[in-house]
Amino acid sequence: MTDEFNEWGLVAFVLGLIGTLLGVLIFVKPFGLLVFPFVAMLGLLAWVFSLVGLRKPARRSLAIWGTGLGSLCMAVSLFGAYLLFQTVDTMDDLVESLGDEVQSIISESVEEVGAELAPIAEESIDQAFENLGSVVDESIENAAEELAPLVDEAIENLGETTATETTVPAAPSTTTTVAPTTAAPQIQPEGPLDGMYISVIVSAESAGAAEQARYDLEEQYLQPFGILLSSDYRSLRPGYWVVYAGPFVTAEASQNACWYTLNKRSASECYGRRLSQDLRDVDIVYPPAS
Repeated sequence: MTDEFNEWGLVAFVLGLIGTLLGVLIFVKPFGLLVFPFVAMLGLLAWVFSLVGLRKPARRSLAIWGTGLGSLCMAVSLFGAYLLFQTVDTMDDLVESLGDEVQSIISESVEEVGAELAPIAEESIDQAFENLGSVVDESIENAAEELAPLVDEAIENLGETTATETTVPAAPSTTTTVAPTTAAPQIQPEGPLDGMYISVIVSAESAGAAEQARYDLEEQYLQPFGILLSSDYRSLRPGYWVVYAGPFVTAEASQNACWYTLNKRSASECYGRRLSQDLRDVDIVYPPAS
């Protein structure tokens, strides 16, 4: 044997010993699992130096120990890697289980809160509708109270106007006594209306029917309407008492009165006619127009 010192074997032995001692920390969870790369590196270095040391004849025992300790370091590092991956899988399962539990708790909490808030929301909605109904009823009552005097006044004025229009001048006094007759509606003079246009609304066969129709229209539209006898104008078909709106200067005005003022959009409800003694006007009708 020779007394030559085997420094490579000594380095391999020291590195293997350090790696083995460091490998003990792998079993100290959880942070000890993170040292397995260093243990593997020390074991690999111990192998390399031990292989170099085995080529020297002096003190080869240290190199052999370095090889053994390096192998032990590699085995411990592999075991540490296995433990680390197993720990990661366990943590993933734990996190997933924790997430499911948290989601379940949140869902239950939301359901409980929803169940508690539902009656409150329904009660609030019902109360809001009740308050709205009360406000609407009160508004309608106030509007009715404000409009009632105006409507009464308009009806009273309309009654006075109708009474004035349907009054017939009294006949001269005679010694003959006659039975009272129903007053005929006042017919507009032919002169002022000749050449004018009217909006025909009703063509009645009797004076009483025409008077009633005019009364109904004035109550509905709160404006005066006229009555004339169609036989007084050659432009109209004879034999009818005509209830009309107007007179107007143009045919368009009579059409617009039907459409806009009276809201009658059909010729069967309202149409314009010209008042004249010209037979050529008898077939000319002006339907409502916008």
